[in-house]
Order: sequence, then C-alpha cells, then structure tokens
Amino acid sequence: MRIFFTAGAMLLSIVSFLIFVLTPMPGGALLFATSLVLLICTSEWAANRLLVLRARFNALNKSMSWLEDKMGERLGGVLRSTRPIPEDE
Repeated sequence: MRIFFTAGAMLLSIVSFLIFVLTPMPGGALLFATSLVLLICTSEWAANRLLVLRARFNALNKSMSWLEDKMGERLGGVLRSTRPIPEDE
C-alpha cells in the first residue's frame, strides 16, 4: 500500500512538474527536485543512476548541489545521498 501511495505521489509530482515547466526557474526546479526525491526513495536503480550521472557531468552535479541547498534538511539529505565521492579522497 505504501509503495502505491509513494508511486502515485511521484507520478503526480512529475505531471505537476511538466505543467509548471514554464514557471520561473525556482518553482519548476523545486517541484522537479521533489519528484526526484520520491523517485530516489522508491528506486535503488534510480539513485545509482543519478550518482553515475552526477559523477560524469559536472554541470548536473552543480545544479543538484544547488537544489540540495534549496530543498532543506530532509529532502536535501536524500539528494545528498547521490553525491559522487571526490576522487582525491
């Protein structure tokens, strides 16, 4: 039951994002990040794929870091879990 609710909320967020894609950047980006957080929480494959994409594309990683700061402690923490590990460590 919980999975269906989460999947429904995720789909609703993605559809809402598509509707608000023409809004100013912060509104659409924060809605997109919310749907991305729901997707990461429900799918390990999606979380791993985002980690790989963030490691490969620096511009995406910078954008996601910006969203982490804007999303607050709880939602930003989920996005932080997909941060690539720096190579020098």
